[in-house]
Amino acid sequence: MDYLRAGFVIAPQLFAGCLIYLLILKRSEVAVVELLSIGFVIGITTSTICDQIFVNLSWLKIGWLLPLLISTIIGSFVIWTKKIKVAKVAWRGEFKNSFFPIIAIATTALGTEWFWLFPSGVFLVVSAALIYFPRIRFQKIMVRISLLASAVAMFYMISTRPKIWWMLEEVEYPFFEALSSSVANWGIQDYVLNSGTDVKYHWFTYAWVGLVDRATNAENFRISTEVAPVALAIAITGLVWSLVNRRSISQKRTFFFSLLSMAASSYPIWGGGMKLIMLSSPSQFFAFTLSIATIFLLIESSEDKIRLSPFLIGIMAGATMLSKVFHGVILALLAISLVLVFGVYSRKISKLMLLNSLIVITSTAFIFLRFIFVENSQHSFKFAPGDFIWQLQGELRSFPNIYVRTFGLMAIFSLAVLPISLLALIKSGDENVFRSSYFVMSMGSIAGGIFLASATIAGDGENLYFLHSSVILSSVLSFSQLSEKQNLPKISTKAIIYASAFGACLALTSYAIPNFDSGSKISVVLRTLKTIAPAWMLIIALVVTRFVVNKNRKPKSRYFCVIALVSSTMCLAYTLVTWIDFAPQKTDEFRRNGSLYLAQPDLKEVSSWINLNTNQDDIVASNFGWPSMDVADLETFSQPCIAYKSKEVRNETCKRTKNTLLVAYTKRRFWLQATVLQYSEFDNEIKQRQLVSVGFASNPIERYVSIMKLGGVDWFVVDRSTTSLKSWLPFAEIKYSNDSFFVLKI
Repeated sequence: MDYLRAGFVIAPQLFAGCLIYLLILKRSEVAVVELLSIGFVIGITTSTICDQIFVNLSWLKIGWLLPLLISTIIGSFVIWTKKIKVAKVAWRGEFKNSFFPIIAIATTALGTEWFWLFPSGVFLVVSAALIYFPRIRFQKIMVRISLLASAVAMFYMISTRPKIWWMLEEVEYPFFEALSSSVANWGIQDYVLNSGTDVKYHWFTYAWVGLVDRATNAENFRISTEVAPVALAIAITGLVWSLVNRRSISQKRTFFFSLLSMAASSYPIWGGGMKLIMLSSPSQFFAFTLSIATIFLLIESSEDKIRLSPFLIGIMAGATMLSKVFHGVILALLAISLVLVFGVYSRKISKLMLLNSLIVITSTAFIFLRFIFVENSQHSFKFAPGDFIWQLQGELRSFPNIYVRTFGLMAIFSLAVLPISLLALIKSGDENVFRSSYFVMSMGSIAGGIFLASATIAGDGENLYFLHSSVILSSVLSFSQLSEKQNLPKISTKAIIYASAFGACLALTSYAIPNFDSGSKISVVLRTLKTIAPAWMLIIALVVTRFVVNKNRKPKSRYFCVIALVSSTMCLAYTLVTWIDFAPQKTDEFRRNGSLYLAQPDLKEVSSWINLNTNQDDIVASNFGWPSMDVADLETFSQPCIAYKSKEVRNETCKRTKNTLLVAYTKRRFWLQATVLQYSEFDNEIKQRQLVSVGFASNPIERYVSIMKLGGVDWFVVDRSTTSLKSWLPFAEIKYSNDSFFVLKI
């Protein structure tokens, strides 16, 4: 029933978004895939904005229905008066030509994270691919066999999978669940882990997830880890398809370029690889819906095909920044490249595109400064070219800086090899590429991403989010431009086979390099080369072929076409080999640790009791998440963390709490929880809350109670594993207990 209710909540948003898009579109015809994908993004964006306005003003929580109401009224008036000619929706034959391939690609892409979906997705892609080839013998039989194999694989893999649907990191997903609920119920003026403070984390897509969760009253984690990934994976695939297909000369190109955009990956030095769907960071994945839709609208507006484009694009760009800062920054750099190249260098840009580019820059900058920027953030960035790689491979701490930074810069290039090779191909075949907005945006995106990823350092390689955003956006834009090129160099079937085999071998090279466990320098270098070697082998092969083997100096575009083919095949091979390598590990991991990712029965029971017996606006304090310790030991939980961005500091001087399960299951605001997720320096207020949260559970005194009352605390949840007390009178009364918890009324 949760899925059905979610469908009923999402459907009005989709309808409203589609109607809005039809009203602002100046074209006479629109493909149904484009309408649904762009309409979906416009619908969830406007619904979330309206919902947040109502929530933050403490109005009735029905604001998300406002876009549906307004668009229906305006649409009915426009159709009745015929003031605007509404675009005709092209839908005939779309299931075979668009919907089925999109579902196949989305299933495959999602299967790179939900590993049990990958085999069925691959068989679906094979079935879809056969549609685009010339008629061959037994073609229909092969399609049916592929479909049957997909169904069998899906039944087998899902029935034997661990009983958890998602790739779950115990810090992140409970926090996202808690954040979604918090933003949907209390807005951005109250941070669920530190009540009374503003939300500064990128929250927009979580606000939408929370909206759906609140409206459906679904089971915990149902929307955030099942419904949202599926809906957004299909939406992103539709967006990529629409952008590539916008001027594509054939459906075959649209299909294969969309597949490459969605399924290509890199060696998994960081996360699961540099690929589009990355569920270990949902906000990074979710934000692609907004960033790709913004780019699509920006391109459409350049040809004056969108009404009110500055207003709509400004909203979409701002929502992108609110969803993920890294996406917002790359989007701004992309717009800056348009202004510099077309507005300053060539001065050949339409006034509307110049205006919309400036709107993107202004909107993202304003949103960042107004809603996100935090002074003295503990995750502030530090300028250190290429220095980040020791965070991902800790043994590199012992290497001199010059070697570390060289490895880091080489790794950056290796992770960005696909868009770089595509841009080189486009440039080699067209001397006037800087007249193309696709090329300029793609170039600006990847250049900005490479610079920011290589020149900054944050925590755990977070600077690579810049590169991740730029690699995906640049690749999609490059494939979109290639889809309309009439004069792509022709390559023989034999050359295609050789190039594809070489690309696959390069990917296999990463896994073939020995992975010695010793800490010797040669072992460390070998482990580093697993990421770096394939891309640089590709460059060496290009140089040798171009300047040594080739005596006749044939047109260089042919060689860049081969190199792009090799890099594309290599990135697809990475996806396949990584799945083969990771799937058994993930299955075993979930079987071993699956119960650790979810609340235990006692925690579910205490959360359920609190949800039923307290007011929604009550504030809860707890010692949950802190270990058993003396108050004197709490100082280490307040010290600044420095080792994560300082190569010379080997042992971290700080500690942080990180368990957010209690917050995720208890739909209440907490006084202080999970200090690892505080996005500012530890001021005296936070230190005081830590002291009281730990101290009151084991040593209740009047001063602690006074401090909590000043903070509006109504309830205190005691984790019994850290204290032997069984009474808190006269300061608090036990209202509920089980083997693991007491719930105290202050």
